[in-house]
Amino acid sequence: MNLPGGAIPISRLRGTPDDGTAAPRLTSLIALGAMKWEPRASAAIDARRGDYETARQAASDFFTVLRAETNKGVDSALSQAQKDGAQPLFTQRDQIITLLARGDAASADLLSDLYVSYRKLVNP
Repeated sequence: MNLPGGAIPISRLRGTPDDGTAAPRLTSLIALGAMKWEPRASAAIDARRGDYETARQAASDFFTVLRAETNKGVDSALSQAQKDGAQPLFTQRDQIITLLARGDAASADLLSDLYVSYRKLVNP
């Protein structure tokens, strides 16, 4: 694999052959990492501070990325058990988004609970 500037593929650094899945997997891990901290944590903080629209957008982004990740199949950064464990999180989506759209302070507690549930899911 030829990369600009003589860069070494991540799979080579790990000592595994590059079968063409390293880049999509790395992209998934990066997306999962961003999803893991930025939208969830910031949404709960924003809601607590009364910035409900920013919190709503961050929560919506979180659910969008999580849904995409759970739908990826074998290319997902999540294991099958984690994908299965993520399904109950989606049941809260509409309630959280609606409360945020209404500027309801209860949304902050739901976002905090979502944060804890997701953290337990990906870091058992």
